[in-house]
Amino acid sequence: MIPVLIVDDNKLERQGIRYLLEKQDYTLEITECSNGTEALKKIKEQHFELLITDIKMPIMNGVELITLVREFNQSLQIIVLSGYDDFNYARELLKANVSDYLLKPINPTELHTCITQILNQIMDKKPMTNDKIIDKVLAIMHHEFDRDLTLEDLAARVFLSPNYLSILFKKEMNIGMNKYLNNLRLEKACSLLRNTNMKVIDISKYIGFDNPSYFNRLFKNTYGLTPSTFREENIQ
Repeated sequence: MIPVLIVDDNKLERQGIRYLLEKQDYTLEITECSNGTEALKKIKEQHFELLITDIKMPIMNGVELITLVREFNQSLQIIVLSGYDDFNYARELLKANVSDYLLKPINPTELHTCITQILNQIMDKKPMTNDKIIDKVLAIMHHEFDRDLTLEDLAARVFLSPNYLSILFKKEMNIGMNKYLNNLRLEKACSLLRNTNMKVIDISKYIGFDNPSYFNRLFKNTYGLTPSTFREENIQ
């Protein structure tokens, strides 16, 4: 049995999370706490592999709890739940190496994906670091730039929620995921325009843009030239 601690001041929320976990028949030993102070005491007294905690709680909130836990426990896997789509919270929690950040109301599929990944890490004792997550996302982008890569698709493949992956990527790369992917595709387009005789419409499709008009507009907004003009000025 893997010991799990659920922390939320709302009893119905705790019961809801417990229900979702028990519904999937995970091999978990679940303990509940109603606030951060009570949870901190439990974590010091008992061994837990996973902490699932709300952010906004009386007495001691989730950020304070996680900060204090990380002073003496770096291995505990942590999932943060919040009804507030607040980037500042998420950015602060990224420093504490939390495993995931899920928004309320909880999406059962996202929770299941997240829990499955974490349980696999616990069993393997090989947690995936933020750097490895970003490296994997970048590898997917560079190898599959021609596909319709959505945030949801990428998040599912690294077992994170879309919201959390978006925040993590921007923090690590200093650029949004969609902008990074578009820049990558445009760089590929420039190379093809310089070095091949492919038609512009074929290049558009090759790099992942099914709409040639959108590709032309994006290219011109980025480089100040249409793809055709770019080719004329850069023929080798």
